[in-house]
Amino acid sequence: MRCPECRDEFEPHVTWCGTCRVDLVPPGAPDPPAPPGQPDTRLGIFHPTMADALLVTLSERGTPYETVTHDDGVELVVPRDERDELRAELSVDWSDRVAELDEEERSDVRWQGGEYPGWLDPPEGGWIDRDGRLVVDAGDDRETDASRTVGPLLAVVGVGLLLATWYLGLGMGAGFLGVGLLLFGLLVPR
Repeated sequence: MRCPECRDEFEPHVTWCGTCRVDLVPPGAPDPPAPPGQPDTRLGIFHPTMADALLVTLSERGTPYETVTHDDGVELVVPRDERDELRAELSVDWSDRVAELDEEERSDVRWQGGEYPGWLDPPEGGWIDRDGRLVVDAGDDRETDASRTVGPLLAVVGVGLLLATWYLGLGMGAGFLGVGLLLFGLLVPR
């Protein structure tokens, strides 16, 4: 089951999304059509200061929006037909938007770090389509998260091999291999 709003996947016995509070749909089911021009798609989750600045921009553009407050930020929901253009525009001029904040707000937003400080779920990349428009990826952390487990896994295997060498007397070669795996696992970027 997946949420038609935020696209989160759930176990088959779950019937509604706890974040979006909508009924879930089975995998492969088409998205229900949304009324044109109505906020129905997540633009992103933002630091409250950045969300306030973006609400001013959306109001000036006449873009309808909804806000959902979370513990870690403010989720902005916009019409599906405007989301991609807004995400592309924001990804291009994000540093300028952060620089426009006053000093205290800017340091609070920059404290979060990252390429897009204050944007909690920014796009990871983009490309120019055949019509010359900038298209941004929504970002999928599954591959990145999977690569983060390699270093700790190697370190654990190295420690296990060292312990096996100590208790079972496997020999110096196994001990050197264990030390090598442990060190390599600790030095692999996460």
